[in-house]
Formats: sequence, C-alpha cells, structure tokens
Amino acid sequence: MLDKIKILIVDDAPTMRSVIKGALVNAGFVNFDEADNGLVALDKLNKDEFHLVLCDLDMPKMDGLGVLRDMRTTEKLENIPLIIISAIAKPEKVIQLIEEGVNDYIIKPIKPDALVQRVKDVLKDTKVI
Repeated sequence: MLDKIKILIVDDAPTMRSVIKGALVNAGFVNFDEADNGLVALDKLNKDEFHLVLCDLDMPKMDGLGVLRDMRTTEKLENIPLIIISAIAKPEKVIQLIEEGVNDYIIKPIKPDALVQRVKDVLKDTKVI
C-alpha cells in the first residue's frame, strides 16, 4: 500500500531531501519527486498527482508558507496534506502555519523513525491510507 503513495519532497538542501527520502524508503515508501524551492514544487503539484508534500519552511524564491498558502487556495491542491519540516521552532510561526492549514510541523534535525510515524499519521488522518 505504501508503494502507491506519491510524495513530493521540497527542500533547497539536496542532503536534507536525501535524508528524508532515505528514511521513507526504509519504511516502504518508493514513489517520490523532489523540488528545490516552492515555485518548482507548485509547478510539479499542478502537473502531477501527489498524496503528500514534505516541505522546508525557509527556501529561496518561495518559502514553505507560500507553498502552503497557494495549495490551500487552489482547488486541485487544497486537500493534499502538507507537512512542514524546519529548523525554525518559534511557537508563533508554528501557530501561524496551523492557522494557514498545515497538517503537521516537524522540527529539524529530524529523527527518521519519528518522521515516518508522523507521515503515516497524517496520511491516516487525511484518509490517504
């Protein structure tokens, strides 16, 4: 079942994209695409079907908040779950993201087991799996 889930990983750091992907591959996920900024991510989201977006907050060209806002106001994308993964841990930023419709918020550095569990939880909560 997890092999049917398509995940978009959005982070300007190739190493972080690789770490996230590695943790998910070890859990049985196999279908991924990647983007290095929010503009590329939105382009991919509008051209293809995804079940989940894992997105960094602080990126050039368009940050994770911009991606979230665009997704939540675009009919085709509004119901795709989005998890922000960021080193920014300010409570006011987390509250803002929750108010804007983020499904979860993970603080870097990530723990692979915790990442996998939270991804599965969001996918269950949003009835993707």
